[in-house]
Amino acid sequence: MLRKGNHKVKKYNIIIIPERGGSTKRLDLSSVLIKGTLIFFLTVGVSVAAVTSIFVNRYDRLSEESRSLKHKNEYIKNLEQDNKDKEDVIQNYKVYQDTIQHKIEKIDELEKDIKNKLDQSDFFKDTSQLKDMTQIEAAPTLKFMGYLEESQMSVEVIDGKIASLTQINKQLDEVLDKEQYIPSFPPCKGRITSYFGERPNPFNFRGQENHSAIDIANVYGTEIHATAKGRVVYSEYRTGFGNAVYIDHGNGFTSLYGHASKLLVKQGQAVEKGEVIALMGSTGRSTGTHVHFELRKNEVPIDPIKIFE
Repeated sequence: MLRKGNHKVKKYNIIIIPERGGSTKRLDLSSVLIKGTLIFFLTVGVSVAAVTSIFVNRYDRLSEESRSLKHKNEYIKNLEQDNKDKEDVIQNYKVYQDTIQHKIEKIDELEKDIKNKLDQSDFFKDTSQLKDMTQIEAAPTLKFMGYLEESQMSVEVIDGKIASLTQINKQLDEVLDKEQYIPSFPPCKGRITSYFGERPNPFNFRGQENHSAIDIANVYGTEIHATAKGRVVYSEYRTGFGNAVYIDHGNGFTSLYGHASKLLVKQGQAVEKGEVIALMGSTGRSTGTHVHFELRKNEVPIDPIKIFE
């Protein structure tokens, strides 16, 4: 036992005996060394434990933050997907709106076209049929749009409306085409000096004669127009009628324009409705400058005034 100052220092012996006759070894350890070693390892253990605890806590916090960030990231992704879905809905709605607008513009265009054709038509002017078609089939666009908003009209219904108006438009084209071949207006401006039917003889005023036409008087050289589309049967001087144009309009209609001063069309020529075919004169059996205008249906004379009315 050693002494350190006034204190005794305990000493511990460790004897190491090797196997098979080796020399024995002896280690002398003082209590101070042992205590110091224990204190060292205890200190190291406490430090390691403290550091480990710090790292564990920090890891837990990092894990929690990571989970929070993951949740936020998922939330953001969900928001982005939700926004994308909304954008898709908005885009689809815009496409739908554009489609509806285009179709409404098409309806408006058809309505205007129909109205113009009705205005051109001699058949539909001032008739109840015109009123029905314009009010029922060709309703104004604003009224149609109001119906669209109230009823949320589907594209199929709008397409049905377009198909209906297109059909009406096609029928009007057919009507207008047929009208081109039907006499519907006087051949020239002027005043009627002789009507259709029985009349006194204009040359000697003795007795009556049948007048199968009307006479329209005006100044010399007044333009004479074809009252319908057709083909010229003859354009020449004819006894009684003087310079005359005879037109076949088809469907049994023919027209004759007599006493012209000048002929502007030839035999076999196709003429349009309203085309100038001659100039007014007083050739042939005539008492003054006028046009003898005669209409026939299946070779039977008809009163032109009834056609004009």
